[in-house]
Amino acid sequence: MRNMRDDEWRDRMKLRSCLDDARIKYLIPIAIRGWINLYLARVNEVAIIL
Repeated sequence: MRNMRDDEWRDRMKLRSCLDDARIKYLIPIAIRGWINLYLARVNEVAIIL
């Protein structure tokens, strides 16, 4: 019984680390792209005003 629980916990931790890896691989580039798009949009607004 205890071994099963340990295995379950280990699998959960493995899954969590996989999800963290996925988050780092996909969300950070998306966030960076979002910031770049916001920055460019602001620069374009300023350029239009000038």
